[in-house]
Amino acid sequence: MQSRLTARALVIEGNNGRRIALLKTDNYLAQDQLQRRVAALLSEAGSRIGYDQILHHVTHNHSSAYSSTIAAGVWVFEDAYDARFFEAQA
Repeated sequence: MQSRLTARALVIEGNNGRRIALLKTDNYLAQDQLQRRVAALLSEAGSRIGYDQILHHVTHNHSSAYSSTIAAGVWVFEDAYDARFFEAQA
């Protein structure tokens, strides 16, 4: 069964004013480079949420496209990298 892939984000602010972002994606495997790119985009936009304030949870979903990583191990299954896909996800 194949279901629609989703991505969700929830930002939580504590009573001390600190914020964290909880992310969930149907992305097969977690990607450190993707999380770093998201943090860079947030920084450019003036956000107080950085790399260390992002918790990224990923479902292990074999239906998702995975052409957004340059990790060698994944290339056993995917032999392409698409920078546009990477930026769209970020």
